[in-house]
Amino acid sequence: MSVVRLTHRSPYAARLMFELVADVESYPLFLPYCAAARVRSREPDGAGEIVHAELVGAYKILRETYASEVRLQPPARIEMRQTKGPFESLNGVWVFTDEGDGSRIDFEVRFDMRFGLLRRIVAARVESAAQIMLDAFAKRADALYCTVS
Repeated sequence: MSVVRLTHRSPYAARLMFELVADVESYPLFLPYCAAARVRSREPDGAGEIVHAELVGAYKILRETYASEVRLQPPARIEMRQTKGPFESLNGVWVFTDEGDGSRIDFEVRFDMRFGLLRRIVAARVESAAQIMLDAFAKRADALYCTVS
C-alpha cells in the first residue's frame, strides 16, 4: 500500500475549506483531471452525511469512472473510499483545523493498484497529482472567498 500525506495552510476558516471540498458536484469546474462529477445519493449519518458519488477522471486519452463513498463529518473531517474504480483500494482523509487567522488542511491518501508494474508507475505520479489537486482547491478558495479591500 502506498501513502501520500500533504499539508496546506489556508487563509480561510476550516469550515469554508470543508464546504469547498464537500462540494463534489463542483469539482469539474476547477479540479484538473476531473471531467465530470455526479452525486448518486445522500444519506444522513449522525451530524453529517454519506455521499455516494461518481467522478470521471481524464488524463490525455485516458478516461476512467471512479465511484466513491464520501463521509462528511462537519466541520472538520471528510473521509472517502473508492467503491468502484481503477485501484485495488483507495482511501482518503481530509482534516480541517482552524489555526491563527486561517486553517491547516491535512490530506492523506492510501492506495494500492491491481497490478505490480502499474503500482510502481502510478505511485511515482500520485504525490505530484495530489499536490496539483490540493493547489487547485486553494485556487478555488481564493476565487470564492477572497475579497479585495
